[in-house]
Amino acid sequence: KTAEAAGFKTIDPSNGDLLKRVGDWSDGAFADAAIVTIGSANVNAEAATALKKFDGKILLFAAAYPAPEVGLNANEIHYRRLSLIGTFIADLSDFVEAADLLNSRRVDVSRLIEPNRYRLDDIQEAFREASRPGRFRVCVLPNG
Repeated sequence: KTAEAAGFKTIDPSNGDLLKRVGDWSDGAFADAAIVTIGSANVNAEAATALKKFDGKILLFAAAYPAPEVGLNANEIHYRRLSLIGTFIADLSDFVEAADLLNSRRVDVSRLIEPNRYRLDDIQEAFREASRPGRFRVCVLPNG
């Protein structure tokens, strides 16, 4: 819902309609790239099926423990010229830049913050809320 409110097209892959929806949106050309945000061999493989026939890219933006297999057929990577891209590294300058963008309000993240906010004294309740399915961003504020 948050992504849709920000103007993105979204798909709930648990509905089983991923390929149909991507195909419909792209007039059968499928996606140029996919960003995988969960460490799962099945999700990696599903992302590959949603990519265009040649030169698609998959950004692996997640890890899992224990580490999953990649889940892609090496011949498919070869013949379709798929690019697998991993990312992880951030350094102090990245965090300084991000803080500047947030503090100057050049990037609006208000839609990404859950409406429920908790004081530090209520941290246990905040943890319970953050543990509920669908709740990923719970805001904890200092007391006072």
